[in-house]
Order: sequence, then structure tokens, then C-alpha cells
Amino acid sequence: MGFADEARALHEAEHQRARQTDSRSDREEAHRLIAEFISAAQELGIAPEPIRVFRAGYVTERPRYSSLLGWNIGDYEAVGEDGELYSTLVKGGLFGSREPTRVAEIRLEREDLNAQAYTLRSMLLLYLKLNMPKN
Repeated sequence: MGFADEARALHEAEHQRARQTDSRSDREEAHRLIAEFISAAQELGIAPEPIRVFRAGYVTERPRYSSLLGWNIGDYEAVGEDGELYSTLVKGGLFGSREPTRVAEIRLEREDLNAQAYTLRSMLLLYLKLNMPKN
């Protein structure tokens, strides 16, 4: 292995470590935001509901409801009572799963299907604002 190859390998290893650190810190920040969201929802009296799920390829049909309770914060994402972020787009045909899947890699910023950028924080705040009890 020459110097150039070794330099490239070191460079790639440093980037890999940085990505892992960023991913870990994003996950920790996301869990902090989700915990704050759950606390705020409870304080505002916004009760969790059965999480709505949609079958992949059938998003125009009526949603089905899972046994998990939480808050549907976006078209295809929900926060569970357990403090996890879930994808509500499930695989399977007519008899596919009714349970959302836990999002393994949480990113604080992402793009939706229409390529509009949003942040997890903005989604959580918008949900609270739109669902606040009218007094």
C-alpha cells in the first residue's frame, strides 16, 4: 500500500468516525426532543391515540390503527408513548402488519416526499400547536 492509498484509508476512517459520532449525537438530541414533546403533550392534555399506519403502495386508503399508542406527528411518522420515533408506512399486502416500525436512524433534519426540508423539532412543535386544546 502506497502513501496515497494509506492517506485515503485514513481519511475515510476519520469520516466514518465523524459520521458515527454525528449519528449518535443526533439520536441523543432526538430522544431529548421527543421526551420534551411527550412531557409537553401530557401537560397540555393532548392524549396519545392508537398510531395510524398506512400500507406501502396503498396510502390513499383509510388508515389502519396499531395497538401502540402515541402521537402521529407527520404523514408517515409518529412518536410512541415509549419515547421512540416510528415510521407509520408498513409493508405487506392486505394482511400486512398493523404495527409501525421503530426508526433506527433518527436524523434531526430530513426531506419529505416533496423534497421540503423540515426538522424533527419543527414537526413536534407544529403538532403541539395544531392539537392544543381550545380553551
